[in-house]
Amino acid sequence: MPHYPITILQAISRAMTPLNETLNEQTRLAGVRLLVNGAPVTAEWLPLHPGDELIVTLQWEALVGIPRDYTMFVHLLAGDGALLAQHDSAPLWGTRPTTTWQPGEMLLDRHVLTLPTDAPPMAVRLLAGLYDSQTIERQLFANGQDAVLLAVGALDGR
Repeated sequence: MPHYPITILQAISRAMTPLNETLNEQTRLAGVRLLVNGAPVTAEWLPLHPGDELIVTLQWEALVGIPRDYTMFVHLLAGDGALLAQHDSAPLWGTRPTTTWQPGEMLLDRHVLTLPTDAPPMAVRLLAGLYDSQTIERQLFANGQDAVLLAVGALDGR
């Protein structure tokens, strides 16, 4: 596994929108970075078009050793809650199960979502979280929610 100099990780951290969402007192979602078709966008407003590629990089921090394996999810939902696009996987594309995380370790996890080419204009919400890889039960954040709202935006027709 590659090790990156602290200066690289600090530079990446500065490019993130800060978050401070604790999950099960085991891990913390520290930040998010959003790219649409390779261009950075802010989490305040997500401008999307049919067929766009949305890249979501999540910065996680292990607070303690994690005894179970969790699957990460990033879901793009329509205003009515319908699922438009998703990416669910074990951390770091399956290479770093949560049971291997060390206390204090920061990890960057990248999720790529491709929007449907035939999607009509609508309001959207981008959510992220973790679920138990065996039971599929979503894990709760400190606020009692089973997902974090990363961004809101609009999908505009072309």
